[in-house]
Amino acid sequence: MMTRLTVVFVMTCVLLACKTGGDKATADPRREAARTGDPAAVPLRGAVPPGAVAAAPQPGSPSAAPGAAAVGTSAPAVGTATTADEQEPNDDVKTATPLALETAMRATLKAAPGAKKSDEDWFKVTTADEKGILSVEVTGVPGMKLGVELFDAQKRLIASAVGSVGEAVVFPNLGVKKGDSYVRVRERTRGKAAVESDTPYTITATTATRLETEEVEPNNRAVDATPLEEGKTMSGFMSPRGDEDWWKIVLPESKGDKEKGDKGADKAGASFLRVSVKGVATGDGRVAIVDSIGAKVTEQALKAGGEVVFPNVGIKEGSKQMHVVVKTVGLGSAKERYEVTAKVEKSTGDMEIEPNDSDKHATPLTVGKPIRGFMASAKDVDWYSFKVTEPSVARIELGGVERVDHALEVVGARGEKLARSDDGRAKESETVTNVFLPVGEAFVRVSSARKGGENIDETYELAVTLRAAPDDEEREPNNGDKQANELSSGKTLLGYIHPKKDRDFYQFVLREEKKVVVSVIGIAKVGLAVSLVDEKGAIVADGRGPAGGDVAFDKKIPAGTYRVVVEQNLQPAKGKKGKPRTESNPRDPYKLTLKVEL
Repeated sequence: MMTRLTVVFVMTCVLLACKTGGDKATADPRREAARTGDPAAVPLRGAVPPGAVAAAPQPGSPSAAPGAAAVGTSAPAVGTATTADEQEPNDDVKTATPLALETAMRATLKAAPGAKKSDEDWFKVTTADEKGILSVEVTGVPGMKLGVELFDAQKRLIASAVGSVGEAVVFPNLGVKKGDSYVRVRERTRGKAAVESDTPYTITATTATRLETEEVEPNNRAVDATPLEEGKTMSGFMSPRGDEDWWKIVLPESKGDKEKGDKGADKAGASFLRVSVKGVATGDGRVAIVDSIGAKVTEQALKAGGEVVFPNVGIKEGSKQMHVVVKTVGLGSAKERYEVTAKVEKSTGDMEIEPNDSDKHATPLTVGKPIRGFMASAKDVDWYSFKVTEPSVARIELGGVERVDHALEVVGARGEKLARSDDGRAKESETVTNVFLPVGEAFVRVSSARKGGENIDETYELAVTLRAAPDDEEREPNNGDKQANELSSGKTLLGYIHPKKDRDFYQFVLREEKKVVVSVIGIAKVGLAVSLVDEKGAIVADGRGPAGGDVAFDKKIPAGTYRVVVEQNLQPAKGKKGKPRTESNPRDPYKLTLKVEL
């Protein structure tokens, strides 16, 4: 059985206003100085002196290693009384230059004459807060790629990042313990000769007490995941390129999905994981749900300014934790935050189970019992499976929801497409009628037929009904020569013109030249066109009627194999211009009769 967990991601700018066009957003004041290069701007996590700021990242910067560093363009240093200079030599831990908090330190990457290797600068940062957050900013140097790494007191790497040429590197929220930490700055142009410059960069370190509601870097692995307490909103940064934030959700005792199988959909009282992510205008990403053994359950792309929702991810029985992973794609944002909230919700027992985006992961449904599902994104696809215990005819009905133009398909056990309906527009229902199903397993596929079709607030309803296959009805699919139903003299067959543009093919064999009479009793809403076609595909006789009208014709024809084709009459009515609108009728069957005269 399953448990529902609600996880909501919302990306926001916080604390200061930032402008995009005519709209205002909120920016983190700790990022504003880095974005603008304004000496008067509010610094990241503290009073950073003028000249110790880094501009926000520009498009085209390269990937940085996981570690939640933010990459941006450099800002020129401005000398002030609070700006200090590095103390060379400082090219290893033992000679690291002490870096006072809240002080901008000026340094250059230029080796001494005769040095055998390129210059690298080490700095020692001492913090007094046992549960503090350390922010480190390194402004860029024109023509140079900077690599910045942070080490703990035992010289173990905590985080690292590489900026693009001329870009600054910013670690906004590193978790450090009380005592010493070390920062190494070096030139990182790979595959080329080392670059040196007389232009200084500025390094600044600030600290703050960690908020209970924010991520702590590094959290780019499951073992380092930031705990996500149910019902508590937390925040993190989506930067730089390639950054991954792992959040750990400790699950309550759950029945899991042990009952997922032939018995139908999830059981009432089970739980589900619900995840929603709302993006910001400046960052693309991907959001994944990962189970307790590290397997990716499902994933969606997060576009800048868009929103992603996983409304009902199944939880395996016995799972004690799951992870939500937010991965930055492209440049990301060094100044904007997303928010994540987790919550466990109980199922009502009639809901799809995600992931169900293929026949192999189809949610089992019970014939005759409606099941509900979400069209969580325009690319969402929901598969359902059900058992057929005797040759049957299926009717499948899908209710509509706001903003979604659904498509409904029936698929056989071997993957063959048996029927499809895409008649309705957004909010309108879809129906498939008279699909013949042999004994075995069958599938229903629900998708969005148009771009942008998604609804995370409303569930659609899907229902499958089966009845024994009668001898006097058509059997879909019969929309081509190879799928034609057998038609015998003196027997009436019932058929449906549905979905729109449906064509029903019937076949009979004439042993000798005879006169045949073909008659069809019409249906409401759809005018009928009926054709008698020979083995070469030539029409030898036909008839047409208006909506609700009958069609009949007779013809003396030689021996051979013939087909009767029934479809909508799309010829203009007398006195009217233009073709009739394409229609269908899933409710009323037409009645087709073939009579061969003796």
